[in-house]
Amino acid sequence: MKDAMKKKSSPSFFGIGLSSILIIFVLLCLMVFAMLSLVSARAGRRLEDRLFGRASAYYEACARADSLLEEVDRGLDERYRAEPDSYADSAAAFLGTLSGRTEDLGDALSFSFTESVDETQYLSVTVEIPKEPPAGERYYRITAWVTAPAEAWEPDEHLNVLD
Repeated sequence: MKDAMKKKSSPSFFGIGLSSILIIFVLLCLMVFAMLSLVSARAGRRLEDRLFGRASAYYEACARADSLLEEVDRGLDERYRAEPDSYADSAAAFLGTLSGRTEDLGDALSFSFTESVDETQYLSVTVEIPKEPPAGERYYRITAWVTAPAEAWEPDEHLNVLD
């Protein structure tokens, strides 16, 4: 009976070693997951900063475009109130003084301008100005408000397969 008690009371090396290895493995897994979480959080922060910078630059360009459109609206209103009969000619002359491009479409004028968003893109705005504006409405209608790349995109068609 003493031999049976002796076998039960003595701890086995396999039981202690296995539990230690299991704890070490769990700790290593926790460390790896913690490092992956840290790397993922840093990458998300960098992406968020880049997106915030792009959105801020876009809205700043929109604000500058709105300011120019406000100037256009105010100038057209002054010309229409001063000389409604020669509004088309005075409107064309006024638009020629602004930074942009004016084009005669027959029954309307087209005025286009750009605002830089950043080094890689710009905001392009085009408005149509009727030569006889409808009573009680704006003096222009926005026909285009788009962002475009600053440089033309050229695809890389070179393929190094067996070079």
